This record gives sequence, C-alpha cells and structure tokens, in this order.
Amino acid sequence: MEKTRRRLVVQYHMDLIADGWRGVVFAEYQRRALPRLVRAADRLVVSSLDYARHGALAPFVERLEDRIAEIPLGVDVERFASQEQPLPPSPPSPRCEEGGEGGTGRSRISARSESGISILFVGGLDRAHAFKGVPVLLEALAQIPAVRLRIVGDGDLRPQYEQRARALGIADRTEFLGAVSDADLPNVYRGASVLVLPSVSRSEAFGVVLLEAMASGIPVITADLPGVRTVVVDGETGFLVPPGDAGALAARIADLAADPKRTAHMGAMASARVFERYGWERVVRAWQCVYDGLV
Repeated sequence: MEKTRRRLVVQYHMDLIADGWRGVVFAEYQRRALPRLVRAADRLVVSSLDYARHGALAPFVERLEDRIAEIPLGVDVERFASQEQPLPPSPPSPRCEEGGEGGTGRSRISARSESGISILFVGGLDRAHAFKGVPVLLEALAQIPAVRLRIVGDGDLRPQYEQRARALGIADRTEFLGAVSDADLPNVYRGASVLVLPSVSRSEAFGVVLLEAMASGIPVITADLPGVRTVVVDGETGFLVPPGDAGALAARIADLAADPKRTAHMGAMASARVFERYGWERVVRAWQCVYDGLV
C-alpha cells in the first residue's frame, strides 16, 4: 500500500523585527531558516501579498507562484456589530478560484448622540508592542483641541505614556482604561467615533483591531504600512497617514471632528467592507479551499 505523503501548510504572519542583539539573531534565523521553510511548504499562506512583497518573503513571492495563498485575518462580525439592526443576509461564500474576494452586503452602524469626537486606541502598552505608535498619537492629540482619547491596553510602558500625556497638557482629555475584557470590548468600540492605529514599523503586519472597529461601524485611521493598508480604503472607510507623522495624523483626526456626517458615512462603509471581506465564514471557506487543493 502506497504511503500518503504528508503535506505542510505554513501560515506566515509577520517578519521578525527587533533592535540590538535580538535583531541580529532574528536576521540570522530568517536568513538560514526561512528559505528552508519556504522550500518545504506545500502551501504558504499570508494575510496579505502586499506585506509579503515588502519584507523577508519578497525574494520568494514570485517563485512561489501557485504555492502561495492570500487569506486575510477575520473578525466575528456579529459580536462587534451594533445590536440596533438585524444582521443582513450573509454574502455568498467565494468559490475556491475567487481567492476570498467579492460578495455584497449592507452595513450596520451604531447610533451616536455624543457631541464632538472620541478617538480610541486598542493595543499592548508594553515594550514588545512599542511599534504601535502611542507617542505619535499623543503628539497628534496635543495639536487638536476638544478631542478626547481613550486608550485600551496595559503594559510596562503605560506609566511612560501617562507621563507624556501630562507633559503635553492633554491628561484631562486622555483616559487610560487598562485591560478591557473581551465581553466589554465591543461596547468600547461602539462608544468611539474613530479608531486610530498609528503603528510605526512593519512589526505591524495587519491590524486585527482595524477589523473590530470597522465591524463596530466606526472609521479607522492607520499608518500607510504594507499589509495594514490593505484593510482600509483611503478616504472611504478611513484614512492612511505616513508612519510616525503626528502632524498628518492630527490633520486627519481634525477632518473627521469637523464633519460628523462624513464620519458616520465612513463608518457605514467600513462596516460593509468588513462584512463583505473579513467575516469568519468567508475566511474559513478560503482555508478550506487551501486544504481541499492538497487532498
């Protein structure tokens, strides 16, 4: 009886990036191990080809041809969407050859009655997540009056960020919520006007919080980084800004603060995009296609 060959599916999420001696170790590991991993993989799955083409995988992407598959990360749309309206009918599942794109659906957005604009950041506040760009966000907030910021997350850098907020004179407009439970997180998103993810390096490969916020019916502002930028339609579901540019970030926040109707419309567009492209049913179907193709 012929022995069935085992198949290897590799999900490649992000490059290993660090400073100092860790960066040297990571670079050597990727130089030696990554080519072997790529050669051994029957399928290499990435969350975005955009990220793959701009990082450690770049030399291999064209050679991989039909062995590479792009499957984005997903989100539980029902958990984050507003409860004010029933969910629209599910978009049709993609055929395997469609690569997970397409589909239609209508958006749902939470009604908001608060005046002004409240921006939200969700992410780790530890050294491992320093690339999230919280200092850039604080600098941007200091340039915009009458805008409030809520920061969800905790870590060893939190005292440093709190001190920076005091030094910038924005402590009265910046609320550090600490860690928020999974059960409470959807309500935190729905209470915000916009989510900001101001990451500063390719250590941010996708940004699941963008999906969670958009599913909640709010637009997002994030850095124009490979992979991350594939989630956002600039000017429709949110804005892209140059990484590390506090001035550009402040300008985009101010744009939304000055136009609540546009903010609400962009939130509705964001909700529709997530429902069409990033719901779990669609993502799971794309993974099924990968495995079915190997059987």
